[in-house]
Parts: sequence; structure tokens; C-alpha cells
Amino acid sequence: MNKTTILVVILLTFTSIIVFTIGNTLSSTESNNITFVFNMTKNDEWRVSIIASINSRVFNCSGLIRINALYRETRSISQSLLVAPLYYVIDSVCPKLSMYLSSLPRQQGATIRVLFRYPYGYKFFSAMDKRGLRIGNTYIVPLHLFLDYYIYDGIVLASSDKYNFSEHYGFNIVFPRGLKLSVATSIARVVYCVSEYLNKVLGPSPRSPVVVVVASPKEHAFVMPGTGYSLGGVIYAKYSINSNRSLTHIVAHETVHGWIGRGPLRGDEAFVEGASELLALLGLRECDLKLYQIVYRHINESSRFNKYYSFFIIHYSLRESSLKACKKDLYLEALHRMYTQKRIVEITDFFSLVGRLAFLANCDEEIALELGRYLLGINETSRMTRLTHSTTTKLHNNMDMNTDEWPKSNKQVLVTRELSNTSDNAKSSYVVTIVSSRSINSIVQRAPKIYILLLILLIAIVFIVLLIEKSR
Repeated sequence: MNKTTILVVILLTFTSIIVFTIGNTLSSTESNNITFVFNMTKNDEWRVSIIASINSRVFNCSGLIRINALYRETRSISQSLLVAPLYYVIDSVCPKLSMYLSSLPRQQGATIRVLFRYPYGYKFFSAMDKRGLRIGNTYIVPLHLFLDYYIYDGIVLASSDKYNFSEHYGFNIVFPRGLKLSVATSIARVVYCVSEYLNKVLGPSPRSPVVVVVASPKEHAFVMPGTGYSLGGVIYAKYSINSNRSLTHIVAHETVHGWIGRGPLRGDEAFVEGASELLALLGLRECDLKLYQIVYRHINESSRFNKYYSFFIIHYSLRESSLKACKKDLYLEALHRMYTQKRIVEITDFFSLVGRLAFLANCDEEIALELGRYLLGINETSRMTRLTHSTTTKLHNNMDMNTDEWPKSNKQVLVTRELSNTSDNAKSSYVVTIVSSRSINSIVQRAPKIYILLLILLIAIVFIVLLIEKSR
């Protein structure tokens, strides 16, 4: 065997290894598939067929999804507009599939292909928009993110006859025909301002908003106008003809739930709702004063008779006290530390953490006095004339937004040790994986091209070998 033959054998072996590796990558991408087929019925319900192939397990189900008035997130189903959690669709139509998905291990590197089919004249959106690769109505996303987040997030199916669609600031807006485009633009501006602020002070979230749905006042009889909810990546708000102010406030507040409540940080009602109100205001205050004034007036008028705004007063007073007593924003620092911990936060836990940070900063007595003054004098109008505007401290300067892990600083470890004296759960850490669409594109788009090129190269090498042998 001469040197030429040896070289050809080595090249063939190397090429075969590469082709085999890429083939496995493609097969793993294509082995996990779920197809949803939506068809209209005569009533406010949809017939859905689901065909799934997950790890060689095959499911084929069909059934109806309809309004479930017991839950806020399952009341927004009609012929012209369907907004619901994807899990609700799966569990209603194919309970065996939902149970199987919940039991799957979280495999890094595996992907899933999710296809949606629906009647002509409708537009489809989901929380998976802008997070992975979307080709037409097909999404290709990491399997572990789908199982942990996207399956519990929202899908949107809207009729083109009754709704308009636009994209502003990178967000998809669905709004009723007859509503001015300027309103949709303003809504997108609200989501943009609050999201940018939260990305800065807390970090990215796998369930940050990507779609905002404004339902017509005549839509969804079980949902009151001027109310809304968040599924994380999808925000729903029912328009009220009486006030645009409430719409602006709803969207700002529900945007925060993509980080707190629906996102990585969860807790009791007093913690989640109060923090969401305050962070929505702070985000608008830093970005757009006009929108800030609109939302602030709405909160200020509601704070005297709504329990949710009473929660806001507590958070507002705590932050203002830390700024005045400690000359630093211990509120946001504590919030960021809580954001990286995998546990449900109670309002008392949060107050305790702020107190410990104040102790480390030698201002614990001062902040206690200031907090007492704020809470005792909260009915004074001078206390609520404006929010103190301070420069936001970037608490995650050591975080690379393109990496998959959130680094932990020494201070975070120190606080975790202190919390472990009162709570065993405080020792556990929480890492949210952020996957860029670029990495998915490289697998799904470039791999088939490389696969074909390598096959052509393999054929060419074999042909050259045959020519050499024939010439001899």
C-alpha cells in the first residue's frame, strides 16, 4: 500500500466521522417533533389535533379546548382570538403527552421541532418567537427550555378580519381593528422601556415578553375590560374604551411578570405584585417621562382602595428608606440576589435580606427609622409626590449576556451563607440558561449544507481513487 492510498484512507475515515457526527445532530433535532392542528367549531371552542414523536414515543390525540372560567389565563378563548398557555392546550387534548413531557429529563443539546397549523385568515404568535429559529409556522428550540419554560407560556391565534398586527421595538403587537396604530406603538414603547430596565438591574429572563395582545372590549365575556394578565412571553390586556391610562399601566405591570412571578423569581402576592408595580414605574421613569406620569397617576389614584397598590406602597417605602439612610439602593441589590436563588420568596424574606445588607453597610438602624417614618406618614401627599430618581447601579457587570451561565460574585455567596441560618432552601442556587438563536441557526441551517458538501467530497475522493487505480 503506497502513500497515496494511505492518505485516501485517512481522508475517508475523517470524512466519515464528520458525516456521522452531523448526521446524529440532525437526527436528534428531527427525532423530537410536536404538531398542533387547530380547526374552528361553531361555538367559542377549537378542535385541536396533536401528533407528537418524543424520544421514539408516539402520541396521536384530538379534542376540544374551550373557556375555563375558573382560571384567569383560560378565559381568553373565542373564534376570533385565542390566547392560552400551551400546556393548557396539551393537557386538555392529550393528558398522556403532558404527563410524559413533565417526566422527561432535561437534556442539554437536544432540540425539538414544534409545528402549528391553523385555518386561513389567522395569524399565529407564541412565546417562542425571537427565542429560537422560526421557519414559517415551525419552531426549533432547545428541548430543556421548551420543557422548563415555553410549554407553560402562551400561544396566540388571531383573526385577520378583526385584528391588526404590527411590530415595534422588536415586539409583536396584536390589536383590534379600529384602534389607532399610535396606541400599539405606545404599548410597544412601554414594554421596551420596562424590559430594558429589568435586563439591566436583574439580567435576562427566558420568559421576557415578546408578544402583546390587546383584546377588543367585545371579546371574551369572562374577562373584564381594563384588566389583563401575563403568561411570561405573552401579555394579554383587554382594552377599555373609558381609559388608555389603565391599558398603559396593565402592560407596564405585566411586563415585569416576565421576570418576577412568571420568570425566574417567584414569591407570595405581597412580594410579586408590589415589586412589579415599583419596577414598572422605575423602568418608565428612566426611559420615558410621559409614560411614567401616565402610570404614576393611575397608581397614585388607586393606592387608597386596592390591596395590590398597598403592596406597592410597602416596596416603595423600603426602597426610598434605603436610598435616604444608606445612600445606596439596597432594594435593587437585594432583588438581584433573590433573582439568582431558586426558591419562592415571601415578603418577610425580602425584608430580612434588605436588613442584612443594611447591617453590612452599617446603616441598619437608620433604615429602620426611615422606614417607620415612611409607613407612618404614607397618607401625607408629600410622601407620594414623585419617585426619587437615582442612577441605577449595574449589579451584574460581571455577567456576559452571551454566555449560558450567570456568574456568582463573592457578595452573593456571603449573603447566601447568612440566609442559610434561617432557611435551608436559601443554599440552593439558580442558573437560567440563555441560548442565542445564532447557535440554533448553526445546527439547523448550516448543518444540512455541510452534510451535503461532505457527501460530495466523499464521492469525489472515491472517484479520484478509482482513477488512480485505473491509471496503474
